[in-house]
Amino acid sequence: TNRPPKNIDELFDDVDYYPEQYLNRIAHDGTNGLWIYTRLSDLVKTDIIPEYGVGREKRIAKLKKIIASAKRYGIKVYIFFIEPYYLDDEQKKKYPELVGYKHYTGKNTFCVHTEKGKKYCITAMETLCRELPDIGGFIDITYGERTTSCASGDTSNCPRCKKYSRAQIVAHTVDLLK
Repeated sequence: TNRPPKNIDELFDDVDYYPEQYLNRIAHDGTNGLWIYTRLSDLVKTDIIPEYGVGREKRIAKLKKIIASAKRYGIKVYIFFIEPYYLDDEQKKKYPELVGYKHYTGKNTFCVHTEKGKKYCITAMETLCRELPDIGGFIDITYGERTTSCASGDTSNCPRCKKYSRAQIVAHTVDLLK
């Protein structure tokens, strides 16, 4: 629902996309997992990027409800995201220590080799795991679909990441988010 054609945030509206009848049917058809697309910036508030997490309480409450309902049918819920998400120009100005470089798309990569970048990834995931103890897990595209970390392009463009290969940056990102 968070992608075309609907382009809505299923965790922020009041629609029940997973009613009991639906969960019962898909469980009997052999489904044992659901994934829901969202962003860390929508689910987690940190002191590193304090403007993130607006509306998080509503999203977390809805996610907990979905997880509990699905669990009754033997279905696990997985969060799917593309993280760490790039920084916009305003964030680049506010948090220059998180920026890797300006990607050819015009977006600013999120550098995971800064102390604040590392802290954000670790804090965000620890917060989610603490708040959602019954979550099935996480599916993350750390490289390839959107501008994320400095692995998103020519790694030599980031003063911190230029000494790492793309594979090393992706591996480091995964280690921080696990």
